[in-house]
Amino acid sequence: MKNKELFTLNPEQVNLKNDGVAKIRAINESEDLSIVEYELKTFVCEGEYHEGLKKILEFYLQNYHSTEQPAFWVSGFYGSGKSHLVKMASYLWNDFEFPNGKTARSIKPLPQDIKDLFVEIDRKQKIQGKLSIAGTLRDFPSKDIRYSFLQIFLNSLGLPQQYHHFKFVHWLKKEGIYNGVQAILEANGKNLKTEIERIFVSTALAKAVLEMKPEMADNEAKLLELFRAQFARIETIGREDFVKTIREEILPLSFGDKIPCTLIILDEVQQFIGNDASLAFDVQLLAEDLCSRFDGKFLLVGTGQNALTDTPNLQRLMARFRVSVQLTNTDIQTVIRKTILEKKPTAIASLNTKLDASSGEISRNLEGTVFGYLTEDKNTLVADYPLLPSTRKFWYRVLQVVDVAGTSGQLRNQLRLIDDSLKTIAEKEVGSVVPADFIFTQTRADLIQAGLLLNDTSNLIQGKKAKGGDVEIEGRILSAVFLLDQITSNIPDTGIKSNDNTIADLLIDNLNVNSDAFRTKVKGLVKKLVDEKVLMPINDEYKLQTKIGAEWEQEFTKHYIKLINSGDDQIQSLRREKMVAHFKDKTRGIIVTQGTSRMVRDFELWEKDTMPNTEHKLNLWIRDGWFENETTVENEIRAAGNNAPLAYAFVKKFRDPEIRTEIIKFLAAGLAINAMGLPSTPEGEQAKKSMETRQSLAKTAIQDLIEKICDETIVFLAGGNKVQSGTFKDNIQDALNSIADRQFPEYKSKADFSNWGQALTRALAGNPDALNAINYTGDVDKHPVASEILRFMGNSSKTGKEIRNQFMKAPYGWPQDAIDALLIMLKNMQHISTNETDLKVAKINQASFKKEIHILGAKEKIAIRKLFQDAGITCPPNHEIFPYSNEYLDKLKTLAEQVSGDAPRPEPFNINFIKEIENKEGNERLLDILQQKDDLQVKFTDWSAKAKLVGAREPLWILLVELNSHAPDEPEMEQLKIETTAIKDYRLLLQEPDLIQPILTAITDKLLAILNKRKEQYNTLYDLRMADLLANEYFKKLTPEQKHTILAKHQLLVKPEIKALDAHALLNQLQKASLYTWDTKIAALPGQFQSVLEDAILLSAPQAKTYSLPRKTISCLAEIDSYIAELKTELETLLKESSSIILK
Repeated sequence: MKNKELFTLNPEQVNLKNDGVAKIRAINESEDLSIVEYELKTFVCEGEYHEGLKKILEFYLQNYHSTEQPAFWVSGFYGSGKSHLVKMASYLWNDFEFPNGKTARSIKPLPQDIKDLFVEIDRKQKIQGKLSIAGTLRDFPSKDIRYSFLQIFLNSLGLPQQYHHFKFVHWLKKEGIYNGVQAILEANGKNLKTEIERIFVSTALAKAVLEMKPEMADNEAKLLELFRAQFARIETIGREDFVKTIREEILPLSFGDKIPCTLIILDEVQQFIGNDASLAFDVQLLAEDLCSRFDGKFLLVGTGQNALTDTPNLQRLMARFRVSVQLTNTDIQTVIRKTILEKKPTAIASLNTKLDASSGEISRNLEGTVFGYLTEDKNTLVADYPLLPSTRKFWYRVLQVVDVAGTSGQLRNQLRLIDDSLKTIAEKEVGSVVPADFIFTQTRADLIQAGLLLNDTSNLIQGKKAKGGDVEIEGRILSAVFLLDQITSNIPDTGIKSNDNTIADLLIDNLNVNSDAFRTKVKGLVKKLVDEKVLMPINDEYKLQTKIGAEWEQEFTKHYIKLINSGDDQIQSLRREKMVAHFKDKTRGIIVTQGTSRMVRDFELWEKDTMPNTEHKLNLWIRDGWFENETTVENEIRAAGNNAPLAYAFVKKFRDPEIRTEIIKFLAAGLAINAMGLPSTPEGEQAKKSMETRQSLAKTAIQDLIEKICDETIVFLAGGNKVQSGTFKDNIQDALNSIADRQFPEYKSKADFSNWGQALTRALAGNPDALNAINYTGDVDKHPVASEILRFMGNSSKTGKEIRNQFMKAPYGWPQDAIDALLIMLKNMQHISTNETDLKVAKINQASFKKEIHILGAKEKIAIRKLFQDAGITCPPNHEIFPYSNEYLDKLKTLAEQVSGDAPRPEPFNINFIKEIENKEGNERLLDILQQKDDLQVKFTDWSAKAKLVGAREPLWILLVELNSHAPDEPEMEQLKIETTAIKDYRLLLQEPDLIQPILTAITDKLLAILNKRKEQYNTLYDLRMADLLANEYFKKLTPEQKHTILAKHQLLVKPEIKALDAHALLNQLQKASLYTWDTKIAALPGQFQSVLEDAILLSAPQAKTYSLPRKTISCLAEIDSYIAELKTELETLLKESSSIILK
């Protein structure tokens, strides 16, 4: 039986009237109604298609009475049936009527729930009208998306697509002349639609309009000019005009005042947007207007390959396209099985038997991958034949890879792909299946267009396939390797490898014979292709070799040879680096502890040539057998002695040729990658990836060898004893444990307690029995840790940092908590003192500590605290007193500086006694303060009172000095100046009674009298000149505003006020205008009034001219006559040019 006899539809005939692709009608493309009828008949309204259609209809009805409809987003990879679903929804919405009388809903039997929804929608459509708009925005290119959509809208209604053409039609209908103009044109053999497209040049159209409306223009030419002005071409339209045009102009032509129930399909929206963020924003605004500006009657549906959450650009649409319909591969398979793969009932039993007999081969195909046979695949095995389950799954993934951008929209869909595949096996016997590599030939052009398949590679494969025989199989092998590379590069975790078995699986096309011989042949041909440098072996996989791949291979070989000859430094450097890294990795979990308290000791892997520092960390010194002689190293270890705190790890020179080879491979691959640079072609990317794989394999081999080498490492203790406890890691652990006691011998005998943290907490709280936490009840200063600290401090001060550093390193290695706890306890018990007032752990480092000889009793402490408190210093009971002594002594020094110093203060006080106290530390200083307590208290009280007096008198002194500087050299002032100088010379600031205030009062009174006398002189002259000004004929002519402006300009609006002033106010006035300044102001007053008069003349007599009398020395009568004659001549000349002359 032949394959073609199995199917309901003969595979050799045309079974896909629409070529397997449901298209939304594009511009200028008429709809083939037979194809639409076919698409309706084959529409499988099940699964996701049923749920998607139901969701669209339900949401529309739910939001029918609201002001806004949510937009839908239908997504799914190319070929998933998006366009088919929305196209069928469009025809079913309108219940499109075909010429034969059939309607969309009668052609396609629909599920009852869908029928019920359409019944409800039909009721609303009978009231409002119905409209279906469908198209793709990229078929109507425009820089304005609203303009593009208007063209789709107009085109769907049979109206002119160009906006200005529509506006003309709208005008014709509004004027009631549309039919008349159409009739006139048709009578003259013209077509209205054609002439509208020529609106700016059609004299026939202009003539027809003039016949209907002769008053519009004198002739056709002028009417065409009017058309060009009134119906100008536009390419953009604003949002408000967009809505207004649809609501008030387009819809009323067909639906009157109703807004019809409208389904708007925008197909391939994602392809239209691409990666352009501005287009995404434009689509968002368009959706907002369509969904919210048409009373909830417009339902918008957009489509794209991806869900809105998949790409950043699509995420911008989520606010508008709020309802999603996601189509997957599941239901497209149902469609395929119910159409082109549908089997005759009579053929199913025999086919089932055949497939059962071949179950071994079927389950073997791509076994162990996500494409392999599963138990549930048995349910669809017959339905999917002649596709194996593995082939169906593999193809699905290939289609995803090829359309990975989600925007190409160029791939053949699965219907067409499978229909084509059936034709190739139709004449073959049942059992002949479609091989998985068939998809390569069918998608080859699309792979090239998507930039995934290079022309050179395509030509190589096709050339081999065309030759037939084994060479044809070689071509198929190469196509399989290419497909596998696309899958493994783009889809993670598939479990598939491009190896011999997988390649053979993809080429299996006959279940009637055992595949072992074929698989053997494939394996041999793969090896042949590798030898011919057509395939590149990468571990147990294969990649296509290219010309660029060969160049990469040459670059690798060049570096490989160079490293063999002269790369020893690089080789050894990398080997050592990997070896040390292995040591670090293996010792990462090692924890070294010491004593019963299990004190953790840090350790370091020392890899340098010089001796490590053994003060803080334990050290394992790695000695490298590649550079050092084993005997020499062992002698050195023995010579170090049994007490030296060092462990050694000697790495033998072992498996050197093997690790050297792998390191050379690793380095050569890296150098080749760097030398070849960033690939600029897909071939280069693949060659780079192959080289990176080679480098990765070498890296793994290096790691394996390093582990084997390090496992042979010998571990020693200083002195020469070998550590042989067990594994490599065990030996290191034991060696480090052993050297802990060597490095920190003072730990176990003096500080090996586990509760130092508790002791520290109690010590900070002031508990005198804090050391009970470590089971110590003796005197604090007698504890071994305390004794060592006191011994280290001696008679000098030590910082906390110095003390910590001393005892945390070898030979002590004490925990910080132990050192801190004893420092605080020694301080609490007055064995040591510190400059920190409130000693906390965080302050210990910077704190200074000193051993105490003197001890203060409670009575002495109370007396000192009282002294400090009387000085305003708060000294809390539980705080160290000593630091507050600094504040007290600083206060005394500050008071001395405030009371004495520069004249007229007293001479600077002698404060050496304060400095002598400051030079002492701890309790010694406090005892000295206690001994001088009474004298210190008297001084503090006396100086505080005087400081207050200085604060009161010094500002008056400064005021007195300032006023003195303004006093004139007059006899009545001279004595006051002498008295002022005496106060400074004899430092009498604090003299009783106060000497400053009487002199300040006297000088204030005298200066005020002098100042007021100057003001009186000024005012007298001011009144005289003002009287003359007011009487002047020119000034009288001015308006009050003009007079005010001129007087203000020359600062003559007001006279100075004469009044009583205190010392501060007087100084303020003298600083603004001194006595000398007042003399100047009095002298300048006549000139100011003259300037006012001149300004007044210019305003009241603009033609007048001023004349300044010339200055001249005259010594005789004749000169007088001459002067007068010259003056007369000049004045007569000026009088001719002006109405009057103003003499200055």
